[in-house]
Amino acid sequence: MAKSKSSSSPLSFMGSSAKKSLHSASTIEAGKNNNNIATTYKKETRQDNDNRNTTKTSSPPPSEQRQQAVDQDQSFTEDYLDMNIDIDQLSEELQLQESVVTEKTEQVKKWKQILATQRDNIHKDVTKWQQTLAEATKEHRDKYEEGVRKWQTVLADGIVNRADRYEKEMKAWQSLLDGATSMKEFKAVRSEWHRLEAGRHAPTKEMRQANERLQQLEEDVNVPTKAMKEAQKMIDTLIQKRDAPTNTLVLTSKR
Repeated sequence: MAKSKSSSSPLSFMGSSAKKSLHSASTIEAGKNNNNIATTYKKETRQDNDNRNTTKTSSPPPSEQRQQAVDQDQSFTEDYLDMNIDIDQLSEELQLQESVVTEKTEQVKKWKQILATQRDNIHKDVTKWQQTLAEATKEHRDKYEEGVRKWQTVLADGIVNRADRYEKEMKAWQSLLDGATSMKEFKAVRSEWHRLEAGRHAPTKEMRQANERLQQLEEDVNVPTKAMKEAQKMIDTLIQKRDAPTNTLVLTSKR
């Protein structure tokens, strides 16, 4: 039995002082472990409290949540209404722009028609004045040709008359020459006869006048008359107006 007692206690061989030291060491170690456990528990408890506090802060109470939901619905409704208003305004602006485009298109058509009518009228005026110019030119040419015929006739008649008169006078002086009874009379008649012979091809007054008129007609035929000048001036003005920029035609039509 004594042997059994000694083997049941592994510290039985130690002295009392050793046992006290070992007990103190165990107590200290146990205290350290307890302190570590307490520190860990405090940390975990503090973290749990922080988490719960955080959860409480981020999650408002139900009444506040309902109010937030109402506010969100109201905000959405206001945004929706604002969006509808914006859409309506854009639709009105679009319709206004479309009406403006339509109006401008009609104005463009109107002014194109005005310009087309104006150019057509100008073309008609040009044609009319060209006809007037042609008639004035023909009249001028006809007068020239009539004058030429007239004065050519005068000239031809003058030549014939001159020849006839020459022949008559020569015959008369020839008779006087043949009938001269004295040398003095013969010389006088012969002198007059030579004068007539020298002037046989000289133009008469009528012939000179006819030649002057014919020369004047040749110069005048290339000079436009007053009527021709007016017609040409109107044609030039109308063509310049016809070929002018569009805005000039529009302004002219407005005036």
